[in-house]
Amino acid sequence: MEKEERKVSINIMEVLKDFLHKWWIILIASVIGAGALITYTFFTTEKQYTATAKMYVNNSVSASLSDALKNATNISSSDITAGRSLVSSYSVIMKTHLILDDVLKTANIKVKDPKTGEEKDKYTYDQLSSMISVGAVNNTEICSISVTCTNEEDAKLLANATLHVFRDQIGNIIVGSSAKIVDYAVDTKPVSRGFTKMGLIGFAVGFVLALLGIFLIDFYVNDVFQSSEALKECLPDDIPVLSVIPDTDTSNTGKYGYYKKYGHYARDYSYSYYRETVEGEESGEATGEKENK
Repeated sequence: MEKEERKVSINIMEVLKDFLHKWWIILIASVIGAGALITYTFFTTEKQYTATAKMYVNNSVSASLSDALKNATNISSSDITAGRSLVSSYSVIMKTHLILDDVLKTANIKVKDPKTGEEKDKYTYDQLSSMISVGAVNNTEICSISVTCTNEEDAKLLANATLHVFRDQIGNIIVGSSAKIVDYAVDTKPVSRGFTKMGLIGFAVGFVLALLGIFLIDFYVNDVFQSSEALKECLPDDIPVLSVIPDTDTSNTGKYGYYKKYGHYARDYSYSYYRETVEGEESGEATGEKENK
């Protein structure tokens, strides 16, 4: 025996109307999602600070560029590009063990081991490598060194220590290269923790989950037909809808809706109301007859 396949047809307009009717649920879910993700970010991330120091780097290429500019001779764009690309090379060198291990020794930031009680380096090579970022300032030969960590004083100390170590060792690594300190790291800037971004993501997640939940509940889980038109769509053409129970909304017409204006029996359909009303009328008529007699 072949199984009958149930075809489910969904009217897009009905879905949109359902979403619009339950806009408050969608709004509440979106706000809860944004608040939840912001709260999670607040308790799981620490405040971070960035300290930035600057230095001027040059070598034989950049020196020849300076001489060419002084002598007002023509220089090619490739020469300028070669001079500026040195900053990229220096950024790679700056994150090597040769430089960063010496930076950790120079900074000498210690912390006590909670297990043994002995002092040890607060930061490892991997941690320091992830904390440092190097880049050129406006495509010039000025190199900026930024250190980001949760402690303001450590950020400034590590940035300045990197300046001194790199300046002292770059000449031994690249022949003819040198570096001069332009600006020390004297202050820090707080790093954004991304509350706005996380709030928008949480709002979007809550919005989508609310739409998905309403759609599944109203159009798949709920098997009650909301209108005669929806029932007709699921029935064969030769089966008519015999009757429809009228809506008895009490918001506009009183206690029992539309039927209130059709006499006192329509005001209350309970047996107790009928008994009180009928017995009261009968007792009133009986009393009147006795008085007339």
